[in-house]
Amino acid sequence: MLGCEAPDPAAQITGLPPGTGFMLRESQGSAGAHKYSVFIPRDYNPAVKYPGIVFLHGGLQGGNDGVKCRSIGLGPEIARRNANFPFIVVFPQSGGDWTSDDSDKIMLDALTDVEKHYSVDRDRIVLTGIDSGGKGAWVLAARHPEIFSAVVPMAGFAAPDVVPQLTNMPIWAFHNDGDFITGSGNTKTMVQQIEAAGGHPKVTIYAEGGQDCWDQAYSEGELFQWMMAQRRAGAATPVNSAAAIAQGSSGPQASTAPAEQAPPKPVRSRAGLFSQNWALVIGISSYRDSRIPLIAQAAGDARQFHKWLLSPNGGHYGAEHVKLLIDGEASRQAILDALNTFLSGTIAEDTVTIYVCAHGAVSPESPEKVYLLPADIDANHLDSTALSLADIETALKQSIKAHKVVVLADLVHDPSVSQSGIVDALDHLSSAHPGCAVISATSANQISRPATSEATGAFTYFLLKGLSGDADYNHDGAVTLGELIPYLSQSVRQATNGAQTPLEAGKFDAMQSLQQ
Repeated sequence: MLGCEAPDPAAQITGLPPGTGFMLRESQGSAGAHKYSVFIPRDYNPAVKYPGIVFLHGGLQGGNDGVKCRSIGLGPEIARRNANFPFIVVFPQSGGDWTSDDSDKIMLDALTDVEKHYSVDRDRIVLTGIDSGGKGAWVLAARHPEIFSAVVPMAGFAAPDVVPQLTNMPIWAFHNDGDFITGSGNTKTMVQQIEAAGGHPKVTIYAEGGQDCWDQAYSEGELFQWMMAQRRAGAATPVNSAAAIAQGSSGPQASTAPAEQAPPKPVRSRAGLFSQNWALVIGISSYRDSRIPLIAQAAGDARQFHKWLLSPNGGHYGAEHVKLLIDGEASRQAILDALNTFLSGTIAEDTVTIYVCAHGAVSPESPEKVYLLPADIDANHLDSTALSLADIETALKQSIKAHKVVVLADLVHDPSVSQSGIVDALDHLSSAHPGCAVISATSANQISRPATSEATGAFTYFLLKGLSGDADYNHDGAVTLGELIPYLSQSVRQATNGAQTPLEAGKFDAMQSLQQ
């Protein structure tokens, strides 16, 4: 219950690496000195951007100890997961109310302090709160749409004055229908007024009594999946984000859902042509040079992705717009021809997907030079027989006219290769073309892993599962990049026990889909 004394969740977590878990800090800002708590994920890596959550406590957790603010609501759920939670979470502490200017400053000071000391993805910070923090979530999200990617109020009083500022904010509100303290009518009223003003909030009203709807909401994994997929309005999709999502069940179903939009109609260019989806698929298992290690799953993975692209129940691409290069077919010249000739047939409204499963390498003489190894590579003459990522960058800039490009790169296989150089180069590649998304199968200093057997790589296995519907978090029948990316990172990371975490880079539309 909200008013009961609760144990400190920090005491329930075991085996944490130094510098992770719940920590007590003090902010020094416009509100003066204030203690607060922050949670840092068990696998924290400062080179990775982690999504953030700001949690606003209820009225009875107010004070100045910086600890009670984490004792009810989200804190216990993090402890239940033994700190296997992918968000950096800020727990500011006010006197109990979150609607005053002073409370606003306390929240901002704590968040600013965390952003200075930890690697937070500023485009994915969700505001949530319970009880008085539920009302505070409505109010502070309306005041700071430039900060928050979404708001999740729970069991709070209504704040009708801020409705006009919330119509463009992603919202998922929760309440128990039998709440005798704040009453579910408060949440229902807010949702109805936001809908009337043109917004599309989600809402879940549980049939239970009592106020503590947050226990069920936070324990069901769909909420955190939804949080992960939200981006701050007008923000570029983040680079190298830690898109790992907490485990959970299928989660609660909203009793009121946003209106579904019809799929976009084909776009005509000025030349009168309909937009199309194009794809280049490359998979190289065996190389002419026997010194290059075999990649058992590469050719098979590429064939499986190619099959999905052409399937009427998958990508539904036209066969004339898809080129498959497997093993010996994927010579240096064949890949260059596909990039500069085949894909030059695109128009601005088209979408291009480039899938590559092969070896990557870094020049021993020039570490800034990163290569895709074609099937006819000569290991003695890397610079002249490999395909530089700069060649692919040139094609993106000069030959490929499509404004939307997605590169799916599984290039890290050989442990002797400098993976960090490859990941950095892929990150740079995303900046070569406006609207380009690059999804790398691994983070720096990782190698690609098989899924359940040597026959399939973990990246492609979950890529296909996600595209086939597992990543369709909002159940609208279309898998967007905003859904696919966090699904991939979560699934691959869990399947490989943290040994492999896909990363994304680029400025692209999170609502874009790979399906025709």
